Amino acid sequence: MKVFTRVAGLVILGALVLIGPVSVPAATPPAGSIGPTPGSSTTWTGGPYVVPTPLPDACPPASDPANLRCDHFMLTVNVPTSYWATHTGGADIQISWTSSDDDFDLYVYDNTGNLVGQSASGGSTVERFLLQNANSDQSPYEVRVVPFLTAAASYNGSATFVSQAGSAPNPPRSTGGLAFAPPATIVDSQRTEGEPVNWIDPLTGAYWESGPWGVSTQQSFIHRSTDGGNQFNIVSPVGVRPQAGPGGGDTDVVTDDQGNAYFVDLESLLELGCAVSNDNGNSWRSNFGCVHTTADDRQWFTIDNGTTSAASDNTVFLGYREELGTHIYSTPGSLGSSDPIGGFVYSNAADTETPLSANPRCGQLRFDPVRRNLYYPCSASDHVELTIGHVNPGQRTGITFHNVQLPISPGGGAVDDLFPVVATDAAGNVYAAWVDTNDNNVYYTASTNGGETWKAPLQVSGADAYSNVMPWVQGGSSGRLAVVWYGSPSNIDSDFMPSWYNNRQASTAFKWYGYASLITNATSTTPTFAQTRFTDQPMNYGQICTGGIGCTVSNGDRTMADFFAVFLDRTDGAMRIVYNDTTSQHHGAHVFETRQVAGPSATGGTVNRSVPTNPVTDPTGDAQSPHYAPTGAGASLPPYDFTNLKLSQPNTQTLRVEMTLNGNPALAAPPPGKTNGLWLTRFQALSVGDQGEEAYRIFYVGAEKPAIGSTTFFAGSGTSAEGPVPGNGCMVTTSENCKVVQYPAEQTATGTIAGNTIRIDVPVQGGFGPNRPILGGKLLNVTALSAGRDGAPYEFYADVDATKSLDYLLSGGGQPPPPPPANGCKVTGGGTIATGAGTEGKFSLNAHVSLQGKVQYRDGAAANFRSTRLTEVTCPTNTHSATINGEGTSNGQPVTFTVKVVDNGESGTSDVFTITLSDGYSRSGTLTSGNVQVH
Repeated sequence: MKVFTRVAGLVILGALVLIGPVSVPAATPPAGSIGPTPGSSTTWTGGPYVVPTPLPDACPPASDPANLRCDHFMLTVNVPTSYWATHTGGADIQISWTSSDDDFDLYVYDNTGNLVGQSASGGSTVERFLLQNANSDQSPYEVRVVPFLTAAASYNGSATFVSQAGSAPNPPRSTGGLAFAPPATIVDSQRTEGEPVNWIDPLTGAYWESGPWGVSTQQSFIHRSTDGGNQFNIVSPVGVRPQAGPGGGDTDVVTDDQGNAYFVDLESLLELGCAVSNDNGNSWRSNFGCVHTTADDRQWFTIDNGTTSAASDNTVFLGYREELGTHIYSTPGSLGSSDPIGGFVYSNAADTETPLSANPRCGQLRFDPVRRNLYYPCSASDHVELTIGHVNPGQRTGITFHNVQLPISPGGGAVDDLFPVVATDAAGNVYAAWVDTNDNNVYYTASTNGGETWKAPLQVSGADAYSNVMPWVQGGSSGRLAVVWYGSPSNIDSDFMPSWYNNRQASTAFKWYGYASLITNATSTTPTFAQTRFTDQPMNYGQICTGGIGCTVSNGDRTMADFFAVFLDRTDGAMRIVYNDTTSQHHGAHVFETRQVAGPSATGGTVNRSVPTNPVTDPTGDAQSPHYAPTGAGASLPPYDFTNLKLSQPNTQTLRVEMTLNGNPALAAPPPGKTNGLWLTRFQALSVGDQGEEAYRIFYVGAEKPAIGSTTFFAGSGTSAEGPVPGNGCMVTTSENCKVVQYPAEQTATGTIAGNTIRIDVPVQGGFGPNRPILGGKLLNVTALSAGRDGAPYEFYADVDATKSLDYLLSGGGQPPPPPPANGCKVTGGGTIATGAGTEGKFSLNAHVSLQGKVQYRDGAAANFRSTRLTEVTCPTNTHSATINGEGTSNGQPVTFTVKVVDNGESGTSDVFTITLSDGYSRSGTLTSGNVQVH
């Protein structure tokens, strides 16, 4: 028999005898229905609950008719199973409560008692699950709410019917030979940024990238590559944006045919700040209010380089939206460093002060040099509205604009997810692309007469890309269009996928990839589509919230913000893509660049590029510190200047990294302004995140040398933030929002310096820290980088040099040990132990030898603990005892823990619970209430 205390009374389960006044916490109302109307919903409340219930198995309705152990809400979905043959969706079920110190879990059963869905993450105030294809045949569903560990807490529940018409299979798509480089280049090994945008200088080929760091930081970044995109460096001597904040909203960067660079940033949603550089980014002149208005949003640049090669007829156009609608401004191209107007002072380009369009979401402004038209696309409910203005040579103001309504989106929904986008090709044909919110497909349409009339839209996304967001386009030669987007094999709308911030493990069931399509004969009714993934591995897990800053209300996942970009290489027309990858343990918006290496070109002909392989060489003379400064780049530092990176395995259990420099690193002084020199090789590999979820962890080996002293060698991976508790692997500005990746020395490695070569050996398994296996045997995007740092817990490093990226296959011995068994030892239970005079510790646990489950424990102010990851669960034979080891947080600080339990019988009265935390807290005792079971 199990004994549990409740509010102001005693509940003896089984006999269901209630002594004293008790508040019955049953769901109110106890039942509800949704469907067939999309968006129809039902709500209920439940609680309060005090006694922990570790598992839903402990409280099926038959043994818990009064909802004392758990809550039971009966949900009916009013559509037959056949309904889902022509629709996609289901029942969006959610529970929420006030404090993250409490923990409710959500389980859903069909009318035969089968478990059909669950969400049981812990450490949050919401659990959410989309029950796909929910129907009347399986109704009523039981929504079982389990109080894993609560303190007189109540909750709110809701269920919403989600339905989108259309479930026709996607059209098949051939790759057409289209291929992208397996290793991607990491644009910045530290800084994360959503919505990266790229630009290749038509004059010099310099490769620019920019993106916002977020309003919470008031900063944005510019990166620049001078070697074709193999190495990017921060365009700033102080590691942040060229000018001081405020900023961090939306950014764009372009250059003109004189090599002048123009940058714009959103100044905290208030004004637009513009800057111009006449010396390749070394120095910038800024105007913090280049457009004086308030409530600005999403500004874009486009360039008119005029009809001559002179600077005098260049114009920079700036499109943006304010509260009442869109505007287009302009400034002359810069005439040099003494020009007080060009790139600084912007004027209204239109012949009216009235907003050009009142629609809310508008894509990048584009200028067509063939027809000399400006195109500005906005979403207008079920279609795109395109603002068009003809620009005479040399004209910057007084432009007459008009709006054209494009065809209705064929998917039957709105134009959204996110911006509609336009492009023009070399013949002046215009293309528009968007995502339909009903069927989540990418569509495009074409115009051959300057955007006045349009072809019937056609579906771009095919094959396994069923749910799609964030398209971007570039036009090539006549009739050729490059389209990129993020896509998922799941047909569920991205907003209904689980958010990583709410449930890391659940989010990994929904994988996203980058997709690219080259459309040829694109102005005809029978175009040809060549489609492929531009990422071999997932680049995101779970929800991509497309509701803007409103995503933060529901703890939605807006890590990647609103878009990414593609540009065409000026040499061969290859697609060059900058995108976010959030699959590391930190879930940060890490910025990568990938390039087309084979297949048809957007500008005609064929792309044929080599892919870096092990070992890689690196040119000398590119290790300046700093790379950009008002006085010019610093000198190249030979001991930090890579010439070669090589990976090997002296035996199957050991990884060897050899970094060869242009000078002896043992004799190196730190880069200017830093106390230590640093040489790292970093990579990602399929592994386990810090809450047991699938992750492509960042791993690294390194060498560090102070100004005076010897070189040390190390390895590591870094831990992620856990709710409000920061990890050591990434600086955060808000909870779990990774902003600056760090590379702490976590494990000692074996290393030597022989001449100019640093050699480091590290065990493949366990060498980067415990419980961080390398799965699958492939090391991804391996890159060596040199830098300077001071040794602070969180800091910007002085970036010096970096090699090309490569992928490396481990030999057979590098394969990980077998995973824990799916069957075997299991520990469940909940209850209390005495912890002192008048105090008690309350616990709940559910742990399996497969390392699934969680532990939670609370002892007043002394300990408020929850596990984030189980690392070992053991049950010695014939002992009726178990030991659980892992990681977690207590009172807002990271800890490791050991829990030991002894199961002395079903009554639970002699069961023993012991908990030991690495912060010094330790308690043990016989249960004063509750029960533990070792299975």
